[in-house]
Amino acid sequence: MGETAVLIDSDGRGPGLLVASLVQIFMEPDFRSRIGFQTLIQNNWVSLGYPFSAHNQICSPSNSNSLTPLFLIFLDCVHQLTVQFPSLFEFRSVYLIDLLDTSLLPIFDTFIFDCEHDRQLAHRNPETPLSPSPAWNWEVQFSRSHIKSWTNPLYKIPRRPVRLGSLDPSPNSQIMARNILPSVPENKTYLPVDYLVSGLSVWTELFHRSVPFFQISPIPQEILVKKQRKARELVELGEAKQQSQNKVKVAQITTPRR
Repeated sequence: MGETAVLIDSDGRGPGLLVASLVQIFMEPDFRSRIGFQTLIQNNWVSLGYPFSAHNQICSPSNSNSLTPLFLIFLDCVHQLTVQFPSLFEFRSVYLIDLLDTSLLPIFDTFIFDCEHDRQLAHRNPETPLSPSPAWNWEVQFSRSHIKSWTNPLYKIPRRPVRLGSLDPSPNSQIMARNILPSVPENKTYLPVDYLVSGLSVWTELFHRSVPFFQISPIPQEILVKKQRKARELVELGEAKQQSQNKVKVAQITTPRR
């Protein structure tokens, strides 16, 4: 901790982008929101010139063995993080799948060029059928209800109830006879990732979606997410009610008596 690390890459557009992006997600919570995550991709991958047209394809050309799907690997790494830390990301893995599919569509200029120079040349060419809208304008592709389905209902739900003080637990806590130290300290600023094989999982929603006998019914997951959204609404309603009551109490205390 507190040491400076320098990433050295052959041309600055290879594995260094993957490592730098993951480190930023580990260290900075803002990049775990959907807008922050899109900003990270725009700055680290698009603006720095990751060769999407060469390496972000469904299949490699028959005369080439140089296809390196780093962007897909990056999205899979982020998926693993959403599984290990389900309350620290604003988006669900279905958003990552739609993002990957969008990066493979030759419609938006965000993901179909190898550098900013090629992108600008295409914009100046009147015969280039490019959409003037970037890929981040999701309303062009998806309905509002579909975009809303990306939101993680567990986002920023605390791992344990808020303490009344440094030593006093919340009345909502389950008090046990013995003191158990949490595996993740509350003041830890980075994600303690489990990088062992046993801590990883196959991204079945993506890699198995085209294999009929590997299909998993989405109904149980949809029911679970629906219940989670309902529970979040109740929690937010209770918090708003508690804040309103606190404001009334403060007003009663500060109001001078006649």
